[in-house]
Amino acid sequence: MIIFDNFENFNLFITLLFIFIFLFMSYYIIKKLARDINKLESNRILLETIINESPNPIMLHNEEGKVLMVNKVLEELSEYTYKEIDTIDKWRKHIYGKKSSSVKSYIDNLYKYNHRVEEGEITIKTKSGKKLIWNFSSTPIGYINNQKSVISSAMDITKLKDKDNLLYIQSRHAAMGEMLSNISHQWRQPLSLISTISTGLELTFNNKNFDEKELKKSMQQINNTVQYLSLIHISEPTRPERI
Repeated sequence: MIIFDNFENFNLFITLLFIFIFLFMSYYIIKKLARDINKLESNRILLETIINESPNPIMLHNEEGKVLMVNKVLEELSEYTYKEIDTIDKWRKHIYGKKSSSVKSYIDNLYKYNHRVEEGEITIKTKSGKKLIWNFSSTPIGYINNQKSVISSAMDITKLKDKDNLLYIQSRHAAMGEMLSNISHQWRQPLSLISTISTGLELTFNNKNFDEKELKKSMQQINNTVQYLSLIHISEPTRPERI
């Protein structure tokens, strides 16, 4: 009986020891998980803050067609709130209008890539109907809630394009001024010659000293001068390179 009692006590001790070890490890694991969860939550908040405060329009979306997040700049520039564009279909219809259907397949393909995609310049339409030019790029960021997700960012280059157009218009005006100066320079002497010949013919006719040979000679001179003027080439101004 004494041996049996000792064996029971030993089993009880071992059981309690295992329970203690299990509770200790569970406490350690739970505490570590809590730290990891808090760290993940802090990183999530930090990431959302960075995206939201970014100076460029940013959208986070997944292959299911849901828009997970848009930042403040995107809302301000597009004039649409997140609720108005919380799916890719809503975004396409609002922003691209008649081109919406052609854009769909392109956006769907973004989830197939494993690298950054430079989409280039795209004209979008705001809620008020204003047209903006954005330079888009998209990058896959893995899975969020078991869905392939992509972060798309853009740079609003509308003002840069307006500046480019202004430079082009200014260069056209400058080129037109140069062209007119060239015309004036190259045509001045031939026109003066034509004027001199016609004045001489008028004086000859008024003085009744009309000579048919002189008339033909003068008319030939005028014709030759006109032919010369028609051969003068004025170069067309070209569009300047983008800055």
